[in-house]
Amino acid sequence: MSNAARSGALHIFVLTCLAIAQPVLEQLSKNAEFFIVRGSGAFDIVFTVFAVVVLLPALLVLILAGMSRAHPAQADAARSVLLWFLFTDFVVLALNRTTHLQWFFTLFIALLIGSLILAGYRKHASIRTVFSFLTPALLIVPVLFLSNASIWKLINGKQAPLPQIPIDSQTPVVLIIFD
Repeated sequence: MSNAARSGALHIFVLTCLAIAQPVLEQLSKNAEFFIVRGSGAFDIVFTVFAVVVLLPALLVLILAGMSRAHPAQADAARSVLLWFLFTDFVVLALNRTTHLQWFFTLFIALLIGSLILAGYRKHASIRTVFSFLTPALLIVPVLFLSNASIWKLINGKQAPLPQIPIDSQTPVVLIIFD
C-alpha cells in the first residue's frame, strides 16, 4: 500500500468518524434509554462504538482497495464519490447546528461546499494535510461518548436499584388514554 493510499484510508476513517460516527454517538448519548430498553450491557455499548468508528470505515476502505485492484479508474471515481458524500454530510451537520435554513437551502449549500472541498482535496496537498491533522478525532469521539455520564453508568453497571413494591391485588388494571 502506497503512502497516498494509506493517507487516503486514514482520511476516510477520520471523515467517517466526524460525519457519521460522531452524530450517531451523540444521539445515543442523549438517549441512553436506547441501550436500557434493549438490555444492552457494557460489551454491546463498546461494540457499537467500535462498529461505527472502526468497522464501518474499515469496510469502506476494504471495498475501495478491492476495487482499485480490479478497476483502478472506477475505484478512483468511487473514492471521489465517497469523499464527496462525507464532505457534504459534514457540511450539512455544521449548517444544521449553526443556521436555521430550510432543508433545500441547506442541502444546496452543502452540495456546493462539499463539491468545492472535494475539488480542493484532489488538487491541493495542503487541504489533504488538514484532514491528516484531524486524526485525533478517531480517539476523541469515542472517548467523549464513553465518558458521557449516562453511558458511563451503563458501562459500569451502576444503576439505581428499582424498588420492589409488593402488590396483593390480582385485579387487572386497564389504562385508556384519549389523545
